[in-house]
Amino acid sequence: MRAWLALAGIIGPAGLQPAHADTATRDTLAHVRAEGVLQCGSTVRPGLAFPDAHGVWHGLNVDLCRAVATAVLGPHARIGFHPYLLPASYGPVRHGTDELFFLTTSEMIANDLAGAVQPGPAVFYETDAVLVPKAATARHVADLAGTTLCAEPGTGAERSIAPWFAARHLDARYFPFQESDEELDAFYAQRCGAMVNEVTSLAALRLQTQRDGHDSRILPDALASYPILAATPLADGRWSALVTWTIQSVMRPQAGDAAGVALGLKAGWADEMHKAVGPYDAIFARNLGEGSVLDLPAGLNTIWTSGGVFSPAYAE
Repeated sequence: MRAWLALAGIIGPAGLQPAHADTATRDTLAHVRAEGVLQCGSTVRPGLAFPDAHGVWHGLNVDLCRAVATAVLGPHARIGFHPYLLPASYGPVRHGTDELFFLTTSEMIANDLAGAVQPGPAVFYETDAVLVPKAATARHVADLAGTTLCAEPGTGAERSIAPWFAARHLDARYFPFQESDEELDAFYAQRCGAMVNEVTSLAALRLQTQRDGHDSRILPDALASYPILAATPLADGRWSALVTWTIQSVMRPQAGDAAGVALGLKAGWADEMHKAVGPYDAIFARNLGEGSVLDLPAGLNTIWTSGGVFSPAYAE
């Protein structure tokens, strides 16, 4: 993942910031309207939040930021989007200068954000998964018992290896790589039988291996799964409720206008938002699914009747 971030030119120096946001009450809705722009941020992940060659941010998180901005500011809404990489880059979260952020609970804890953020609804379930050469005989992760697995040390993906194999009484062999390029070279040389990472990163690596003439595939098993949450500044409960209802309306279009209107949005906000970004399944398809270069299955990121964890739309 570090190689992707360095390639995009989005890792840079910054000074450390205080650990917690100012807890003074703030009318975030009024502030966003006065500024005419919604400020959002996210951990960088392919398909969720990643810059193109021109530095323009794309992904599911970016589209959800745009959805909330449209609900608040109308069809010509503007957004600002910021990456969270090193501890110092979480300053906009700690100080509340970003109004919407997409984070896992582990990222909140690791960066001392518990006193600054209000966790909101899950918008995506990330999984730790395994990439193998296309010609490998393995069809499931259990088939890799005794195979050398490679991952970046200190990551959640690395920490998921031992528990998954131990729970199944299988032998896990793990080799750490500090640099993604070195890990990829080892994978090509077959010194690394499989790579473990978040599935969004593996989907991007799968494209890289294809370009390099080493086709690969992602095994269907998840070593671990965890939600990415739409979080907001802790100081403004009304804004947190507004964002939650807006995100729910993206995921369940029949949720209706009433809750948003009660929180300060104008009538018809939901229709404008859906015209701007579409429903959740369309957002997923164009950023991560069959309409994207990553071509990932929805998996948990669909309604429960289709094997996912999200609630289906309901009739009013």
